[in-house]
Amino acid sequence: SYTQVLREASIEALNLANNHSRDYGAQGFADTKEHLLNAGFYTFGEGILSIAEVNGIKFGLAGHRGWNLGIKSQVAKEIAELKSMGADFVIFTFHWGDEREHYPNATQKQLGRFSIDNGADMVVAHHPHVLQGIEHYKDKKIVYSLGNFIYGGAKNPNDKDTMIFQS
Repeated sequence: SYTQVLREASIEALNLANNHSRDYGAQGFADTKEHLLNAGFYTFGEGILSIAEVNGIKFGLAGHRGWNLGIKSQVAKEIAELKSMGADFVIFTFHWGDEREHYPNATQKQLGRFSIDNGADMVVAHHPHVLQGIEHYKDKKIVYSLGNFIYGGAKNPNDKDTMIFQS
C-alpha cells in the first residue's frame, strides 16, 4: 500500500542505502526491494543498480552508506558497471555524514571526490538532517546533504531547512 503513496507523491526512484533499511531484518529489506521493483520504481542502493531512461538519456543510479573509505572499490566497480550497462550519466548517492553537522567531514569529501574521479557525473547525499554545502569539483556537483525534505522520524524536527536540487 505504501507504494501507492510514493507514486501519488510523484516519487520515481528510491535509494535503499540508509541506516534504517534493515530495521526489520534481511527479510524486511528483501520485501521492501521486491515491492518497490514490482511497483515499477527505479530502485537502487546497497549493491542494487538501476538505469532510468528519461527523454532518451540513460541515468545510472547507485548508492551506499558512506561511513568509511572501505567501500571505495565497490563504488568504483558499480560506477564502471553502470557505464557498461549504457548509462549516459551516473548519479551516485550516499547516506553519510555526522547528524546535525552543517559541514561535510573528511570521509564525505574523500568519497564524493573519489566517485567523481571514477566516473560519476554527480553525487547527491543525505543523512545529517541538515543542509550541507554543494561542491563544484571537476565541473561536476557533489551535494553533501539535502536536509530534511521528508522525515518521518520526528514530528517537529529542530532544523526544517531542506532543498530540491535541480541540475
